[in-house]
Amino acid sequence: MTAIPQPRLGTWRLQNDDTIALDNKPLNLYLHMLENEGVPSGIPRGRVYAEVDGYRSDLLSLQDAKLRGQPNAIFDVEDGQHTRQGPFYMIFNDLIQGNIFVDEEWSVMSIIDLE
Repeated sequence: MTAIPQPRLGTWRLQNDDTIALDNKPLNLYLHMLENEGVPSGIPRGRVYAEVDGYRSDLLSLQDAKLRGQPNAIFDVEDGQHTRQGPFYMIFNDLIQGNIFVDEEWSVMSIIDLE
């Protein structure tokens, strides 16, 4: 199926007559994560796109919905404008056992990030 060009952007869905049809919104992990967190995507089930611009526009609207649905992202317009210029912080988000070096007495000697 990957070698056959499709007429629109979307996902395949199993129909009641055991056939498949390209008649559902495009699915991606980011969309699912936001919907699971309660952020409405604004993209209804069954929406397919005949062009990239419509899909891209809906993804941009999804970013707006994220800012509105996750109030911890920014506090207000001024906060959003202020953080555009920094400060920026390094985030160490993969702190696992293999990234921590200890000595014989289990004292932490160093923490590394292999990425």
